[in-house]
Amino acid sequence: MPPRIRRILHRLILETPGFRRGNTIGIRLTPRTLRDQQRLGFRLRVDPTPARNRGGVDFGGNRSCRLGFPGGVDRIECHAETWIQTGPGTSLLPALSPPWESVTTLLSGFAAPRWTEIQQHLYASPWVRPSTRWADYARTSFIPGIPVLLGALDLVRRVSRDFRHQRGLDGLPTPLEGLWKDRMGGREDLAHVVLACLRSVGLPARMVSGYRTADDTGNAYHSWASVFCPVTGWFSLDPRTGACVEPGAVVLNQGRDFSEAGPTDWPPHLVSCDLAVMEEVDAMPSTPTAGGRDPAIVWDPESAFPWQHERALELQHPPG
Repeated sequence: MPPRIRRILHRLILETPGFRRGNTIGIRLTPRTLRDQQRLGFRLRVDPTPARNRGGVDFGGNRSCRLGFPGGVDRIECHAETWIQTGPGTSLLPALSPPWESVTTLLSGFAAPRWTEIQQHLYASPWVRPSTRWADYARTSFIPGIPVLLGALDLVRRVSRDFRHQRGLDGLPTPLEGLWKDRMGGREDLAHVVLACLRSVGLPARMVSGYRTADDTGNAYHSWASVFCPVTGWFSLDPRTGACVEPGAVVLNQGRDFSEAGPTDWPPHLVSCDLAVMEEVDAMPSTPTAGGRDPAIVWDPESAFPWQHERALELQHPPG
């Protein structure tokens, strides 16, 4: 079976009251190129046209762009279009993963360069702070000797049962203290709960944003958590369904929490629309010739950054 090509349309609207000249907005709407997914093409349209833009890679390895606008802008609308080729994924057997105590022992205080990138996900981040409270909650799942991935699956099942998902809170992170008290939150909040539990028992965990099969709201944009196992790598967990993330999910950003994995660095309460649609297509559309009425640029996955095309932010859909 040939690899599937997925076309993703992501619409992001930012409200900008009091925006001043010289301010910039960072957006992260370019899916990553990973082992099981390859970015074939990407383009972005922004209204109004930014006065300047600068692209690059942030600390977490996510593709980012900073947009600068003149003063007097009250609303910024971003339309990202991506073509992704996804593979079949890797079959993981959680029962064959090593005991969770051996993972914590391996990664705690170990300074070898191969684990440096992993160890940063053991500690506190802006939205997630490990504590005794979350450690006590997690230890019900991480009994002595249990394989680390089996314990993680039991933990995410309990979070799905004990914490209620409230769609109206999606995109509006809540401090962990409020989540413990109210036992409800948005998609990012439930992911933060899983991250806090895993880090509190000494396991590296990170947040992932991306695209999955759309729910009943029609939105394909989702957030979930993942835990690291030295044998299998990162293992994705969905606290809303209480299970692992299905194969074929597309990764957009990865980070220590929502502040690094979200689609923008703008304050969450000023994001009025964050909606995505994902569909399978047979092939990418042909690229119009240069100088046409609707110019288009298909980005090369590895050499497209920094963004060398000043007019790239005004790209339109190709004709036909």
